[in-house]
Amino acid sequence: MVECFHSAYRKNHSTETALLYVTSAVKTAMDKKQGTILLLVDFSSAFDTINQNILVRRLLLRYGFVGKALDWLTSYLKERTQRVVIGDQSSSTTTLTTDVPQGSVLGPLLFSLYVQPIGDIIRAHELFFHQYADDLQVYTHFDLTHSTLVAAVKQMEDCLDEVKVWMARNSMFMNDGKTQYLSIVPKSADAIMDKSVIRVGEATITASRCVQCLGVCIDRHLDMKKQVSQTISACSFYLRNIIYIYIYIYIYIYIYIYFFIYIYVYIYKIHTYIHTYIHTYIHT
Repeated sequence: MVECFHSAYRKNHSTETALLYVTSAVKTAMDKKQGTILLLVDFSSAFDTINQNILVRRLLLRYGFVGKALDWLTSYLKERTQRVVIGDQSSSTTTLTTDVPQGSVLGPLLFSLYVQPIGDIIRAHELFFHQYADDLQVYTHFDLTHSTLVAAVKQMEDCLDEVKVWMARNSMFMNDGKTQYLSIVPKSADAIMDKSVIRVGEATITASRCVQCLGVCIDRHLDMKKQVSQTISACSFYLRNIIYIYIYIYIYIYIYIYFFIYIYVYIYKIHTYIHTYIHTYIHT
């Protein structure tokens, strides 16, 4: 029932498996002397825009939920309310007609079922994709010539146009300006990529040399140099902090020991003084 190319909210699936799947496909294409166009599609407030009526209808028609099972899911979704409370002030209560409950077990699963038709559209355009929650990666391969690049870009644009139409009909929105475009090619093919652009809705996006995909920096040549550099910088930052903490702890312990010895000596001197006083003046 769940999309096989959706890695979120499933056992033995994670951001790592999603990244491995995509990068493995890209490396295979590079071994065949092909390039890859990769688009990272950005959804706007994806979980909050799910239309509950459309979701219930999709559960019935696409997935075959009927009877009490459908009634139970409908009652789970419907008649939810929300209000905003700041201090002792409260807004009026509003009935929710969109979104799936976040922080729940069913919420992410229902979201995955809701957006599954997007995969059908991408397959119809003979493109490849992988999804993690509301992060969608769409990609295709091309021979390392300008004409095949243009054809691949046109194929991707046509697919995204249809995806945008579907999203509009299903109360979802694609953030055109935040969609990222990366072409992954060997260094020898850099020249054909430098001025490559792709149209996403009303936005025209120039090919980047590096994009952030599920927290990992993927660059044009897939050599991961920038990701390694960023990781080293982050490690160096935390190691410096650990050194500062060590120095602070060392100084704290030094001061603690110093005062402990000082107080011990002071108490010892008082004890000696009292003992001497008692021995001198009382016993004599």
